[in-house]
Amino acid sequence: MLCVYGSPRCLCRLSSLILLSCIHRFKCLDLDGNGVLTPNELQYFYEEQLHRMECMAQEPVLFEDILCQIVDMIAPEVKNLVLSNTLESSSFCVSSHLQRHLLLQREGCITLSDLKGCKLSGNVFNILFNLNKFVAFESRDPFLIRQVHSAF
Repeated sequence: MLCVYGSPRCLCRLSSLILLSCIHRFKCLDLDGNGVLTPNELQYFYEEQLHRMECMAQEPVLFEDILCQIVDMIAPEVKNLVLSNTLESSSFCVSSHLQRHLLLQREGCITLSDLKGCKLSGNVFNILFNLNKFVAFESRDPFLIRQVHSAF
């Protein structure tokens, strides 16, 4: 049966393939099989990308910067993270961006549900697996992208 691109049936199949791909890639990254990705697991795969960048005479990007990008793209679920301020003996809520970074530092994990709920999970996988797409992503012009989006 012919599947016409844009038809509901084709989009459903495409969506399920993307989901299966996300699950498969997550399992590849989850070296210890505990259901969460730690910065150490991500760094293990990124080390290979660094080696490839050096071989291609590309400027290497520090893993710490990559980890921040990944956290910003995925935005792991933050459940009511409140920090206590010991100076004033009161508590205050911190920004959502800071909460994500603190959660990743404290708990150090990204779950499959975090990746499933992220529209940019493909970019995360490209950072760790596909150097050509990663370099293209890193060298994109955000102003040009904004102009193209505003034209439509």
